[in-house]
Amino acid sequence: MKPVAEMLAQVFQETHPRVGRVSINEGTPFPYAVYRVMGNEDTETRWRYSVEVECFGISEDPDALDEIVEVFRSLNRRELLMADTVIVFYLENSYDIPDPTEDLIRVMVVFEVLLYKT
Repeated sequence: MKPVAEMLAQVFQETHPRVGRVSINEGTPFPYAVYRVMGNEDTETRWRYSVEVECFGISEDPDALDEIVEVFRSLNRRELLMADTVIVFYLENSYDIPDPTEDLIRVMVVFEVLLYKT
């Protein structure tokens, strides 16, 4: 799954240049990548809320990977520029699908958006 994580990290860096430190953690049962935007963590003057985006694809299907990349590219640019944290989860060998022999890629993007309070 690492090539997928690296590909998505590259997409993020190309389309959202303010996204900073990118790390890919494969030491957990479900590998994930964490994207952070460098910025002020002052929650006293900001609201914080979360947004989730989810999509599926078969790991051996290049068209499915292209679709996933398009989902990432189409995320609200303004929100992502203000995002504090983006977490991408990769779940492998999901047994709740009809054919458990296929590797299902489940990509869920969760990012918190910080808005200044008025």
